[in-house]
Amino acid sequence: MVLMVDEKYRNKGIGHQLLDAVMKDFGDLKIKNIQLGAGVGSYIWPGVPTDLPGAVQFFKKYGFDFKEEIIDMVMELNNYSTPQYVYDRIKNLGIQIREADISDVSGILDFERTNFPNWYIYYKDLCDNGDVEKIHIAIYDQEIVGAVILIDKGITWEDYFGKKTGGIGCIGVAENYRNKGIGLALAARITESLKIKGFDISYVGYTWLDEWYGKLGYKIWRKYKMGYMEL
Repeated sequence: MVLMVDEKYRNKGIGHQLLDAVMKDFGDLKIKNIQLGAGVGSYIWPGVPTDLPGAVQFFKKYGFDFKEEIIDMVMELNNYSTPQYVYDRIKNLGIQIREADISDVSGILDFERTNFPNWYIYYKDLCDNGDVEKIHIAIYDQEIVGAVILIDKGITWEDYFGKKTGGIGCIGVAENYRNKGIGLALAARITESLKIKGFDISYVGYTWLDEWYGKLGYKIWRKYKMGYMEL
């Protein structure tokens, strides 16, 4: 669901009528739980924008409960340089990070299926379409322990930024290998790759890790509230 009302016609009950109609459809479909916001599939916003006057309050009046805040982050790449400690840390642990190739496909898909099943389809699509090089992996003792996707097209806000924009997608590390700096090193490697490929901006959508990404220089761009309701 995307609900939008032209600014000239707000505060006239139009949004409420639209929401009523959608809620009726949800009821007819026997849907019991409604969520405002999502981080998978196609979307414009991952939640209700906090900088849109009155938007959160509008949904609160309707009965939605807001418990989570999600953010988008960006970074200008012209002066980006990875802090040396990021790679020193994983080197000392024997972790290697590299661009994936065709020989890694089976391992990548097994890793995602086991550790991040909701992301499996995105990795499989890249592998099936011959774009496996857009995946970067972390290796320990010949085993994949982390992976991330370089997003080089389809960033929703690229036209708004007016600059060539890429991003970081579906970054994850196996549970037993977390808190060792592997994820940050994967994020750094994608950020570097985007700069090398001529991108001006790196974008991270749907995250709450502002301090974590901030270690590399990412800044909060927008904030969103996620709402919930039981019918």
